[in-house]
Amino acid sequence: GSCCTYGDWAEWSQCSQACGPGQEARFRTRSATSADSCDPEEQEERACNLGDSPEECEFSDWAVVGTCSVSCGSGQRKRERRIVRG
Repeated sequence: GSCCTYGDWAEWSQCSQACGPGQEARFRTRSATSADSCDPEEQEERACNLGDSPEECEFSDWAVVGTCSVSCGSGQRKRERRIVRG
């Protein structure tokens, strides 16, 4: 079989979300010596903005906690807040 070789990874893209969790990606292209059957480009993705939000982000207050997802047994309750500015 033929081997696929690729160049160096490009820098990570900007996060898809300015505030809150998003995705970022980077690419690398096939080297000239790789077989034509190799993909011309490889992509890698990862989550971003998982920690503290940037200072320019502003969030609404937390909403009231919702009702339980089940009437009996183990369930979930959730509350949300929105990005107001960012």
